[in-house]
Amino acid sequence: MKFILALFTLLLSSHVLAVEEFPVENFFKDPQMLNPQLSPDGNYLAVLVPLNINEETERVCKQRTKKLIETLKKQGYGDVSNNPELLKQLKKRFIRSEEGVHFCDLSRRNIIVIWLDDPNLDCQQGNYGRCERVRVTQLRSQNVSDFFWANNDRIIFETGGDQLNGITGYADTLGIYAVNKDGSKDKQLVKPEDADGNVVQLNLLKDDPDHILVMRNDRKRYLYDVYKMNVFTGKFFRQLSPPGPVIAWGADHEGVIRFAAMQDENSLSYETQIIYRENEDSEWREVDRFEGLQNGWGQLGFTKNNKKIYITSNLGRDTYSIGLFDPETGDIEDLFENEGTD
Repeated sequence: MKFILALFTLLLSSHVLAVEEFPVENFFKDPQMLNPQLSPDGNYLAVLVPLNINEETERVCKQRTKKLIETLKKQGYGDVSNNPELLKQLKKRFIRSEEGVHFCDLSRRNIIVIWLDDPNLDCQQGNYGRCERVRVTQLRSQNVSDFFWANNDRIIFETGGDQLNGITGYADTLGIYAVNKDGSKDKQLVKPEDADGNVVQLNLLKDDPDHILVMRNDRKRYLYDVYKMNVFTGKFFRQLSPPGPVIAWGADHEGVIRFAAMQDENSLSYETQIIYRENEDSEWREVDRFEGLQNGWGQLGFTKNNKKIYITSNLGRDTYSIGLFDPETGDIEDLFENEGTD
């Protein structure tokens, strides 16, 4: 009996210690669905999906890859076909068109809009792959890098941050565009030569569906101003003069800018100053201040009654939690935290 128990324990331990191996390529592939966002009315879901360019590109990729393997073998590199990671690096280095397009990168991230109210039974049971959907962008030479809903019908999106045009990195924005949820009325709002910096959605204007409030850092990389942007023409209208070097803004549910975070220019310890006002006619006042680049809190949005602010904070802890900030008292009420993780 002891022998059988020991053997069972050994087998169980070996099973627990066994680790399933996954191909390295799995960690570098685009996810099948990225950045899902509900429309303001909750009836539609927009997502980024990697879509193949076309079959011709795939055929060219296979032909060039085969020729590359044969050429490297002749030059004494051996057979690299059994080393997918090395082959991937060699493709990046050698397989390019004159325009710099990488033929073996077959997919581009485009926006798909899914109709959640589709009466299809599978759709209503949560199988969104069975819901009616529309591909609203047709990008082949670059990716959609980010997007957001401007109203129930229109989506704003940015392109860039890929290697197709010889650039990489977060700040490589190649323009700002808009399109309706059915793929119609596509429009370039900001031309590439004018797309210096980032545009971040602040607030939808419920009484003005043609405009939204955005933050834009077109003057300095890390300093943001508030604009009203026309979602059909792309025109920007500056809304207020910043009270200092603002790095983040916050608007209540009425579209009134009432929150701002500033980097204190006179501080040697990278202090962040939080300022607040009761309404658009009130004076700004400081409600909090904290030191360091890695410590502090940021706003998520105002409560329904516009009295308090939901925040994420890592003050006094190693991970971020969700809390509720009271600008009248400066107190933070912890709402949720997950020990050990953000």
